[in-house]
Amino acid sequence: MTKIPEYIYRQSRVGLFILSLLMVFLFGVIDTVTGPQFSLSIFYLIPILFATWFIGRRYGFIISIVSAATWLAADLISTGQYTFSIVPLWNASIRLGFFIIISYAFSEIKKAGARNSLLASIVEYSSDAIIGVSREGIIFSWNEGAEQVFGYSSSEAVGRSANFLVPPDRDNEEKQFLEKANKGEYIERMDTVRFRKDGTLIDVSMSVSPIKDESGYIIGSSSIIRDITSQRQLESLKEDFINKVSHELRTPLTSIREAVSQVLDGIHGEITPAQKEFLNIPFQEIDRMKRLINNLLEVSKIEADMIILKKEVFDLVQVTREIIIFFRPQADKTGIELRENINSDKFEVLADKDKIKEIIINLVGNAIKFTKKGYIEISIREKSGLIEFIITDTGPGIPEEELPKIFDKFHQFEDYEGRIREGSGLGLVITKDLIRLHGGEIWVESKINIGTTFTFTLPGDIKS
Repeated sequence: MTKIPEYIYRQSRVGLFILSLLMVFLFGVIDTVTGPQFSLSIFYLIPILFATWFIGRRYGFIISIVSAATWLAADLISTGQYTFSIVPLWNASIRLGFFIIISYAFSEIKKAGARNSLLASIVEYSSDAIIGVSREGIIFSWNEGAEQVFGYSSSEAVGRSANFLVPPDRDNEEKQFLEKANKGEYIERMDTVRFRKDGTLIDVSMSVSPIKDESGYIIGSSSIIRDITSQRQLESLKEDFINKVSHELRTPLTSIREAVSQVLDGIHGEITPAQKEFLNIPFQEIDRMKRLINNLLEVSKIEADMIILKKEVFDLVQVTREIIIFFRPQADKTGIELRENINSDKFEVLADKDKIKEIIINLVGNAIKFTKKGYIEISIREKSGLIEFIITDTGPGIPEEELPKIFDKFHQFEDYEGRIREGSGLGLVITKDLIRLHGGEIWVESKINIGTTFTFTLPGDIKS
C-alpha cells in the first residue's frame, strides 16, 4: 500500500505515447464533426469529463496534462487555424485549463484516498488496541487490536460508553481522561487495569490524545492501549526469584563465613599458621561470592525496575572526603598519592546518598586496584547546570578496542599486557545504571601507559 502514490506517476514512455495518439485522434474527430463553436456545449463536456476522469484516475496528473496539451494541438489542427487566431486558441485554452483542473482534482482525490487507506490499514491491523471515543465518552471506533485485547467485537463495543471496560474502583479514571482530552491535553503511558469480555482483569498501558477536525475543534479522543499483563507476570517472577536467591544463598554464606571466622580467631582452639593461611582462602572466597551475589541481585532489581531511589539533600563534598579518608590507608600501602581537586567547599545535591556513595566507592576502588604507581585524583566541579565527578588515575590504561565494551555485563577486559582483570564484570554495569536512574551519564577516556579517567554527571537540583 505504501507504493500506491509512487506508482501513479511511474508510467512507461510507450503508454504515454499511445495515450497521446489516442487523444489526438479522439478530440480531432470531435472538433472536426462539431466544429469549435460547440466546444463548450453540455454535450461536448460529457466526453471531456469522462476522458478526464478516466485519465486522472487511471494514470495520474502528469499524463492528464500531456493529454490536454495534445488536445490543444488537435483543436488547432482540426480547425485549420495555423496562424493561431485568437478565437479558436481562446476556446482551446479554456478547455485546457478546465481539463487540467479536473485532472488535478481527480489525482489529488486518489492520492488522498491512498493516504487515508494506508492510515486506516495501520490503525485497523495494529496489535495495540486503538479506540476512538466521542466527547461524551461513547465509543465510535474499535480496531482489530481492541478485539484481541478485550475480546469484544466492533459491533459489540461501538456505541457503548467506554466505562464498560473500567473496574468499579476506577470509575473516575475514564472521566478524568475525557476531561483532559476535551481540553486538548495528552496522557502518556499510564499503567492501569481494564476488564476483558470474560471478566478477567488485565494490566494495560494507556496513552490518550485528543482528536481534532479540520477547523481544530476537538471532537473526541483516541486511546492506544497495550496489554502488559505478561510483562507484569514476568516482573513478579523476577521479584520472587530475587527474594529466593537472597534467602537461599546469602543466608548460608553468612553462616559459613561466621563459622570460618570463629576458627580463624581461635575461638574453638588454637590453629597453626599453616592452618590459618589455608582457612583464609575460603574466607576470602566467601566474601567474593557474597559480593557477586549482591551484584547479581542489584542488577536484577535494576532491570526489573525494583530500585527505588531514596532522595535527600546532602553535601557531595563531605561524602567524597569521607570516602577518600576510607581509601587513604590502602593507597598509602601501595605508594599511590590520593588527591582531591574540588573547586567548592560545599556541593548540595538531591540524590540517593547511599547509591551515590556506592558509585564513588566502586570507581575509586577500581582506580586503586589497577594503579600501581603515580596518583589518583578526584575532582568535582559545576558545569552548565550539572555536577561533574571525575576520577583520574595513572594506571596502565585500557586498550582502545576494549573501551566500547567496558560497561557490558560480565565483560572482563584485558590490560595492555594481555592479562584478564579480575572481578565479576558487574560493578561498572551497576554504576552506569545507578547514574542513569539519577538522570546522569558516565563515560571513560583512557590511554595506554598514561592512565584512565571516568567522568559522571548528576543533573539539576544543585546548590553550590
